[in-house]
Amino acid sequence: MQNWKDYSQLVYEAFRSTPSIDEMRDRIATANINSQSLLATDYLNHFNEVAMIVEMLPDMPDFIEDVKSWSPKSYKEHFRDSSFSDKELAIDAYDCVPTPYLVAFEGAIFRAVKTIQESIGQLETAISTADRDRIQIASSELSAKLEALMSTMRSIVNGELGTLAQGEIDQLLSAGSDRASGPSVVGPIAKAEESAETGGLDQNSIDSLFD
Repeated sequence: MQNWKDYSQLVYEAFRSTPSIDEMRDRIATANINSQSLLATDYLNHFNEVAMIVEMLPDMPDFIEDVKSWSPKSYKEHFRDSSFSDKELAIDAYDCVPTPYLVAFEGAIFRAVKTIQESIGQLETAISTADRDRIQIASSELSAKLEALMSTMRSIVNGELGTLAQGEIDQLLSAGSDRASGPSVVGPIAKAEESAETGGLDQNSIDSLFD
């Protein structure tokens, strides 16, 4: 078990220097970051990358290897690796994203990654037939799902939660909850650091303190 005092100090240090939402909104006033959600649309480029590859599969089926090798990145990982002009500010702002936007956004990310991963088998089956029409059907189906999820992410980033249907919001909240409560192979300290990035401790992190 991780020493409780050390764990508490880690969490305290992670949150002590986090600015308030209003303070962060002042900091991002001139940046390409939405003032309502504190999110940046540049993150969607991470999913645009694989979406464009999927669209090319009917004519270049060998590109399935690029789809299979695509690796999901968290919001902060994307900006650490990006050339976005306000990348450091985008990373800092993520710690201040209002909870409704954060949970819905993480839920949409979870669903998008899951959709890609679960579609690979279907794409490979279609490609194995060497039938362009079948490949077109499979790739178009995945493309449509990704476009819908990216549209949802775009609405969240733009601070437009109110434009989403209640059923869609419920699904995102459920997906976000599933992501937070899913199995993990990291220890309590790593969980605390990850939770600090998303703005709060999840229940598993708290439970792990008493294992």
